[in-house]
Amino acid sequence: MRHSRITTAAAILGLLLVATAHRRSAATNADPKDSLKGLTGVYLIVEYLRPEAEKAGVTRAQLVTDTELRLRQSGIRLLTEAEWLKTPAAPCLYVNVDAKPKGTLFTYSVDVDLKQVVELGRDPAVTLLAATCSTGLVGRTDSAGVRQALRGQLDLFATGFLSANPRQLSHPQAPTWAGRTAALNARTPERPNA
Repeated sequence: MRHSRITTAAAILGLLLVATAHRRSAATNADPKDSLKGLTGVYLIVEYLRPEAEKAGVTRAQLVTDTELRLRQSGIRLLTEAEWLKTPAAPCLYVNVDAKPKGTLFTYSVDVDLKQVVELGRDPAVTLLAATCSTGLVGRTDSAGVRQALRGQLDLFATGFLSANPRQLSHPQAPTWAGRTAALNARTPERPNA
């Protein structure tokens, strides 16, 4: 008798867990990349590093430069603060690199989160800034490896961003060889006769 009560209780608990999981998955069935659709750019926030990481050779200035360069090379527009504040949902790319040096190596975590203003499901009047698309990595490497890990995570973000926002590239007709030669001759000064 006691065994059947435990079995029944376990079965009911299992059904409740399945029902809750199903309801939760139905509420979050969107692909995180869907939150990237329609974005024209992002505002960049790079978190400050531990002072000991800065002293050991991984600096915030390097990470800001690496991040800005990678995003621009990918064709992702960086918003100014004024543009960001005027953009619907205020999308910002939050980069957090936590690097703890030990000897010549660093134990690190790299997190790249797209944060946007979202509404709370149970009360749409409540809005907050939340991560809608994230990628991250942990590991142990030297200072160059930490920067490479960040570039890898930025590449993953850029791939998602560009797949959600494919650009319509226009390819102007390439000039003919005659046109190129004429343009080159127009820019090349004549040599004086020797």
